[in-house]
Amino acid sequence: MSVQRYQVRTIREKAQALRAGLIGGYVSISDVVAWADALIGEDSGREAAQLFDLALLRPDDVAQAVSLLGEMPGECSPGNVGRDIAALIRKGMVTGRLTERQAATALYVAVQEGFAPDAEFEQMAYHFDDGVDLAERGVYGKLADLRAEILEYLARA
Repeated sequence: MSVQRYQVRTIREKAQALRAGLIGGYVSISDVVAWADALIGEDSGREAAQLFDLALLRPDDVAQAVSLLGEMPGECSPGNVGRDIAALIRKGMVTGRLTERQAATALYVAVQEGFAPDAEFEQMAYHFDDGVDLAERGVYGKLADLRAEILEYLARA
């Protein structure tokens, strides 16, 4: 395990991961509201006034949420965002919110958006995207095996 895995994430990094999740469909408005509420409870509202608007979102306010999350102030390490995205994708798979196809696509998009924390993350995103295509076409592999591989990788990403 690398030391970086345990670094404290900035508000902006987490906001960027939630933003990617909203766009990708693996994070809900209620997830964003809960995150904002928790930070307000920790008195982080002074750091980011957008938290108050996020805490008041309605379920159909996806566009506003994406905009507000994108405006979050602070520093942002793309690698940390990628790790947070990986955790959100894993959670989505475990809870049944995401299929193998959706998870592979979300990882691929994270790489395309510049959020790969390292070369392995990028390589695995392409591997899973190709693997799902091959399994769905019946050419090579099974989705159940690929699902286990994706979950195993995301647990350590």
